[in-house]
Amino acid sequence: MLDRTNTTRIGQCTQPHPTNTTQIGQKTCLIGQTQHELDRVHGLILQTQHELDSVHGLIGQTQHELDSVHGLIGQTKHDLDSVHSLILQTKHELDSVHSLILQTQHKLDSVHGLMGQTQHELDSVHA
Repeated sequence: MLDRTNTTRIGQCTQPHPTNTTQIGQKTCLIGQTQHELDRVHGLILQTQHELDSVHGLIGQTQHELDSVHGLIGQTKHDLDSVHSLILQTKHELDSVHSLILQTQHKLDSVHGLMGQTQHELDSVHA
């Protein structure tokens, strides 16, 4: 719309000394400019939607990678639990071997004592 001083406010659409013809032309020009601006805004909306779709894709990809990491953590925990179980089993077996060593040592001590006693008896008989 023209201002009262007939200055150019909207660029090429306003002209000094409006007439009915120039007012219709000015309105048509303003409609064209408005359509151009709406098309530009629509383009920006489409560009923004494209960017949002890209961000959404990145979020989905990140979620997939986080799920993979979570799976690896679960697998690692399972493997660590298996290793812990093997360590406990090995400790139990080492305790059993240690017990057998102590039993063998006790039997060897008994045999050694019997050998000493036998040697003493042989020495008594020999004397």
